[in-house]
Amino acid sequence: GIGSVVAASLVAPNRRASAVALMFTGLTLANVLGVTLGTALGQEAGWRATFWVVTLIGVVAFVGLARVLPNDREEEKVDLRQEMSALKNPSLWLALGTTVLFAASMFALFTYVAPLL
Repeated sequence: GIGSVVAASLVAPNRRASAVALMFTGLTLANVLGVTLGTALGQEAGWRATFWVVTLIGVVAFVGLARVLPNDREEEKVDLRQEMSALKNPSLWLALGTTVLFAASMFALFTYVAPLL
């Protein structure tokens, strides 16, 4: 969620949808490749090795993002009540439900396809 907000805020207004789509494309590829490679590493070197590699990648990503992302704090003030009022919209709940079902189905697929790979 934060990644999509950051991606959208770093580009021109007419390119925001493309930036968010590209960020989620990277997320999907990371899941597909990461799960496959993590499973292979876990089979060869044990499950602890997979966790150490994920930790190392996370630290490298954190340091890289801290160095590359702009550090400007010029943000608009947000009215929390106005933001929470969006939860009254049924279309939002449909979109959120679709996202949850998509993510759950993706991870269920990874669970059952890993032994076949």
